[in-house]
Amino acid sequence: RNAIALRMAHPVLRERWFLDGQEGDWGYPAFSWHGVRAWNSDFSEGSRSVAFMACKNGDVLYVAINSYWEALGFELPRAPGNRQWHVAVNTFMPSPEDAYEPGCEPRLENQDGILVGAYSVVVLTAK
Repeated sequence: RNAIALRMAHPVLRERWFLDGQEGDWGYPAFSWHGVRAWNSDFSEGSRSVAFMACKNGDVLYVAINSYWEALGFELPRAPGNRQWHVAVNTFMPSPEDAYEPGCEPRLENQDGILVGAYSVVVLTAK
């Protein structure tokens, strides 16, 4: 239910075309790849993590995917404008802290980084 609500609340998740190369908002690209370091993707053979940010039409999401067997710290890109990151999904957390209804997402305490649990996905929204 929360996954459907997340998709409905964020138009950037309903884009029909891949956003890579398109101009986004606030001087950010519409789609950007990241790694454990913001703005530095790692597509090497040994990499077990990836992150991306989608930023278009006022809608901003950051998704970090950790397929490593240990938790990894991800450096976050600065949320655009005067916005701050809020946790929409954290699959490492037990229910009901694993997914929040749109509008009820808690503010991320550390706006510079997040620890993503082993074999987990985190979705942040900027608001």
